[in-house]
Amino acid sequence: MPDVITDVNQVTPELLTKVLQTTGALPQGRVVTIEPQGLFYPTFTSSIVRLKVRYSADTPPSVPNHLLLKMARSEAHSEVLADLGRPEVAFYTTIAPAMSDSPAVDCYHALYIPDTQQFHLLLADLSETHEQTEWPVPGSYESCLRSVECLARFHAYWWDHPHLGTEIVSRPSAFALQGQLSDLQERCMAFVNFLGDRLSPERRARYDRVLTVWPELASRLATGCDVTIVHGDAHMWNFLYPRDPAIGTACLVDWQLWHISVGASDLAYMMALHWYPERRAALEKPLLRHYHRCLQEHGIRTYGWEACWRDYQWAAVRNLLLPVIQWSAKIPAAGWWPHLERAMLAFEDLGCADLLPS
Repeated sequence: MPDVITDVNQVTPELLTKVLQTTGALPQGRVVTIEPQGLFYPTFTSSIVRLKVRYSADTPPSVPNHLLLKMARSEAHSEVLADLGRPEVAFYTTIAPAMSDSPAVDCYHALYIPDTQQFHLLLADLSETHEQTEWPVPGSYESCLRSVECLARFHAYWWDHPHLGTEIVSRPSAFALQGQLSDLQERCMAFVNFLGDRLSPERRARYDRVLTVWPELASRLATGCDVTIVHGDAHMWNFLYPRDPAIGTACLVDWQLWHISVGASDLAYMMALHWYPERRAALEKPLLRHYHRCLQEHGIRTYGWEACWRDYQWAAVRNLLLPVIQWSAKIPAAGWWPHLERAMLAFEDLGCADLLPS
């Protein structure tokens, strides 16, 4: 498959036969027909089409009967969003294959073209064996446990891994971190000016305080310990839960935003950014403690509970910047506006002001 796929009609039986043979998913037989079954799931950056595949009679029953084709959307909301295919393809071609038990779904082919920012992913379709929770309703407590366990297993594998800081998984340089700070300062100024009196003086001042400590927070990602690879977009609706929990574990999809950070940042994204106070008050600490126990079970025994809780608080501080980034990336207000309020409420409930200079 030498060329990037930009239209589902480019996927022919001959082409798919070669791809599945190369990956070992089709040890015998061939693809006879491919039936696109419509848009499976649209996102801000991509289109996902479900493919029904029929094979010749000599094909073993283990072959995938349905696949998902993920392609770049031509009308991305901004330049930032348009280039998210690059890290996702890198994840499926570099990070997932390095693990014996990756939480990602199987990927049969991935390609990214820098000049055009076009990409495609040919992924396993788990819709017959797994299910997602309904957006924007938060998942049940049981599904929350499965999500936390999935994250802990992934984080533990990459925890202070020797590959962090290498060409496989590069850490940000001091120059890059300074550029991030300058960029955030400009975005924050534009954001608070845009909101005007819709942002109280107290909340406006929080952004100045967060930017003051940003270099210290970011430097840990460049040189510090107790860091790992995080998903970066670990809301409940990016998890796939097995319909029969006895025969499978949760999976994670949409890996466009993976990066090096503290593991608790994925938990803060899931809970502090997306949940309202009542649910957080009931489940936040129990789930974070479950996460910490799971890390220990996976061999991370020098990372104490207090450090985990403090990392969670700092991650909740960084959550204040996410609505800024989303607004500047031209994501519709229906997405970033609720995030702003929930992030501010979590900042207050978790005592995050005590972490910042007065």
